[in-house]
Amino acid sequence: MPGKPFVYLDHAATSWPKAQGVAEAMSTFLAHEAGNPGRGGHALAQAAQRVMDEARAGLAKLINAESPDRMVLTYGCTDAINLAIHGVVSCARCSTGNPAGVVISSVEHNAVGRPAETHRCEGTAEVRLAQCDSEGFVTPEAVLEQCDEHTSLVCVTHSSNVLGTIQPIAEIGKSLRSQFPNTLFLIDAAQTVGVLPIDVRAMGVDLMAIGVHKGLRGPTGIGALYVGPRAYPDDGEPRIACCRQGGTGVLSRDLTMPPGLPSALEAGTPNTVGAAGVVAALKKTSLGSIDDERRLLFRVIERFQNDSRVTFFGPRDPNRRTAVLSMNIDGHDPRELATLLDSSFGLATRAGLLCSPLCHESIGTFPDGVLRISLGPQSTEEVVDAFCDALGAVLSATATTR
Repeated sequence: MPGKPFVYLDHAATSWPKAQGVAEAMSTFLAHEAGNPGRGGHALAQAAQRVMDEARAGLAKLINAESPDRMVLTYGCTDAINLAIHGVVSCARCSTGNPAGVVISSVEHNAVGRPAETHRCEGTAEVRLAQCDSEGFVTPEAVLEQCDEHTSLVCVTHSSNVLGTIQPIAEIGKSLRSQFPNTLFLIDAAQTVGVLPIDVRAMGVDLMAIGVHKGLRGPTGIGALYVGPRAYPDDGEPRIACCRQGGTGVLSRDLTMPPGLPSALEAGTPNTVGAAGVVAALKKTSLGSIDDERRLLFRVIERFQNDSRVTFFGPRDPNRRTAVLSMNIDGHDPRELATLLDSSFGLATRAGLLCSPLCHESIGTFPDGVLRISLGPQSTEEVVDAFCDALGAVLSATATTR
């Protein structure tokens, strides 16, 4: 805000500022090319289709998908997760007539927890919880313990938005395919796409939900669902159903959705303006900043690690976490502390349950939650030191009043 200091430490919620060129690309597209892809052969429709194709191709390359057609564009990461969970449960129910078996981890965001709970309450799925350890790690053994021959879907976040914990996805994927080959594996990659290298084929991932407004520094309101060959074979019965129906621009004579990806799982006018932003963001994507961000994050831990009033959560090994750090300060409600840091020091942080109540129940911070800071590629030592100085001032003031 004009005339007020501002330090942004909430990149796990959304990146700020966005990647260079994103706003310009969206504005240019809106002004000159904003047709409706697949809804006509004229120049604007064709231009819009090219943008959609380029966005799919860029995302597919980023995660090593088999084909751009396996990138189903959605309205965000949460939308992609809903499409995956509802679609797999629906298919499993239709094929067996019984509730689907679903396993989720105890560090999941509500984007996973709420769809799963909806199916549990409706009796359409039996939901089991794979418990994490004290640092938020979910081992392959913890996942396999909850699986059986009726398990249709396992959902694990790639990295916790509360703890920063990077899960052993490749190990879990390998174990699942070995012991429960019919179980599909869904990953919530909201915190890691554009941050960590991802190879869906090497990791044994069948479905991956992608957001573009965090690590990729793209726009909000658009995301993608990677749909692998085991979930939707080129030949054979799909194991994920379409949960929304409507116009696609292809096979319009039929009242059923087109059989081929991506149209089989997409309906309605897509966010073409957002896709233009995705294309621009992908051109600026670099995976090399995570080490610098971790180093900066540990400046905070080193500054306060000997202060018994400060409790940090998550892995102490910097190589096993993203640049997300949650903490609690004795005598301070996390939300009130976040408000104080904003109003008195111009620090934008996040506090509370962070839409992840399961995680907080697991680490003992429910119902008040934590104070969280999260860094991005443009974070600097000055930004981190400003937070440390502010927190130090709060602690000093607290000691004085006592």
